[in-house]
Amino acid sequence: MLCLFGLQVAKAQKQDVELDADGIMRVGVPITIVTIGNSITAGYSNTSSYWAWPAQFGRMIGPDYEVKNYAVSGTTMNLHINASFRNTGNYPKAKAANPDILVIGHGTNDANVGWWKNWGHLFCDDYRSMVASFHENGRNPILYLALAPPVFSEARADQNKNIEEEVIPRVKQVAAELGATTIDFHTPFVGKKEFFPDNVHPSDPGAARMAEIVKSIIIPQQQLTSQIKVKKGTVVSPTMVVVESGSSATLKPEAPTQGAWSWSGPNGFTYGKQVLKLSNLTSGGIYTVRFQDKEGHRSVLRYLVSIRGQKAGIITPHVSVSGEGWKQETTISVRPGQDVNFGPSCSAGNDAGTWSWRGPNGFFAYGREQTISTMTAAKAGKYGVTFTDEQGRQTSVVYNIKVEGEAVCPKLVGYGHNEDGWRQTNAIAVKQGTPVTFAPHPMNGKWEWTGPKGFHSNERHNQIFDFDASMVGDYVGTYTNEAGCRDQLVIKLTLAEEKASEDTQKALPKVYNEDINPLKQIDRAIAKAKKEGKFVICQVGGNWCPWCLRFADFITNDTTITKMIDENFVYEHVNYNPRKSEGAGKIAQAKKMLERLNNPGRFGYPVFVVLDGNGKVLHIQDSSFLEEGKSYNQEKVLRFFKNWTPKALKK
Repeated sequence: MLCLFGLQVAKAQKQDVELDADGIMRVGVPITIVTIGNSITAGYSNTSSYWAWPAQFGRMIGPDYEVKNYAVSGTTMNLHINASFRNTGNYPKAKAANPDILVIGHGTNDANVGWWKNWGHLFCDDYRSMVASFHENGRNPILYLALAPPVFSEARADQNKNIEEEVIPRVKQVAAELGATTIDFHTPFVGKKEFFPDNVHPSDPGAARMAEIVKSIIIPQQQLTSQIKVKKGTVVSPTMVVVESGSSATLKPEAPTQGAWSWSGPNGFTYGKQVLKLSNLTSGGIYTVRFQDKEGHRSVLRYLVSIRGQKAGIITPHVSVSGEGWKQETTISVRPGQDVNFGPSCSAGNDAGTWSWRGPNGFFAYGREQTISTMTAAKAGKYGVTFTDEQGRQTSVVYNIKVEGEAVCPKLVGYGHNEDGWRQTNAIAVKQGTPVTFAPHPMNGKWEWTGPKGFHSNERHNQIFDFDASMVGDYVGTYTNEAGCRDQLVIKLTLAEEKASEDTQKALPKVYNEDINPLKQIDRAIAKAKKEGKFVICQVGGNWCPWCLRFADFITNDTTITKMIDENFVYEHVNYNPRKSEGAGKIAQAKKMLERLNNPGRFGYPVFVVLDGNGKVLHIQDSSFLEEGKSYNQEKVLRFFKNWTPKALKK
């Protein structure tokens, strides 16, 4: 049987739940796209991870691709600080995913004024090193390097200048050296603050625009089409065949230009020509072909060869409804608004292959566990899952989901974040001049907010900067979802009392001297540090900040940490008090102090600023990376101090 296909693979595979004579829903194995980066890629401000740009991109390009997002908020390409992406658990996961295509979205945090001043000269080296780690063991993903979007507001003007004049040129330089393609997230968003409500992170529509940009760059470069010839068997799609045992198959990818071809397959198989002929087949497998044209552009295509009658074990169809407990059933009746959670298991081993899903309305997904949120009549129907092992064997199970009865609407739960971290609450006391964030649950559905000073937002996740008395009041969020639910939640924002809480005052001693000039305090510390051959650490915060007092207490009661500090640093608790009650002079003084330390307040409080004996800011440390529960982690704190001793920087 000869089957010719002139369509691009992204449009080829069926999404219907259909079983063949073997009782298998035949689906191919997708091309793997891995995205790494910071909070912009992670979807920090999006309604949920479903609306992060990688997830939207994955839905746009269809089931022949699996997009795996391993981005981590707050991280950098910089290898020399705790915030490095390489210090996260997602870094080894991203490498283990063995991407066919790798999209890197770092750069925004690297452009932080303090970090760039100290480490910017190593940015290209760090970038090359990161890419090299994804090439270990002979791997060679197709590379796309993103140019960071702009950041907005006067407070971030210097950071944006670094992005435009320092980071982007270096990313382009690395891309040229490595034969990578750049994805421009910057130019399309210049002057488009409406897509970035908090001045840094894209809204859901902003993320959709970013997804469209990525699609417009990557998909046109994947130009391979396919011809398949099978002697005895069935051609299921342009990249999938099911053959009789002992038969043969010919896989013939085609490209619009001349270039080099390379194949990889099961059991270490490699091949270097365009057309792959497989004869006397008794076992199948996954075969990947890569093409590079004369200009260096690369494409990838993945084939699945299965043998008729061979199966990859037996699937047990676990399912639960809105967390009510797992059942081994394939027919489930749910009410509108409920969530359906699928968690099948395979006797062949859950991690020994690929799980592929298809369902109503073109639904597709990858991964063993899946959740269909907010069920409606339109989402009812058959959901099929196929497990494919490395030998091309498959097995399937089909769930039949019925939706009937009255809608079940979710309970709205408020969550807020300020100096005390995230907590469940509908009322937040915010200190004068500090930021506050509120982002209630559920994460699915739509939110629309109104509030004081004409506040309006269509985002679930909202951040307000420089809070003052004019912003006090009720922020009313109206929630709606697909099941027809509609409800309101009120988040009440008030000004925090001038004094620290009574419990904090009783439990922890005050460590900030509110009467001295912080600028003179810093100058004295620098002079002392230079004389003693040490560095200065300014713990910026105030007696109004519980986490500041907790850190002071934490290091005071840990002899290992106090020894490290005494031997290497002049340690200062530098008071920051932006309250109007302090008077215009103190407010101006506080502003000058922050400017002197490269505006560290953007990381919240406490924040740690490391200076050398000449007063140069070497590093700004976000304290959230050092936290553990309601206190701090000794190992992380010691690593921070150890990495910034005078001795460490001389190495």
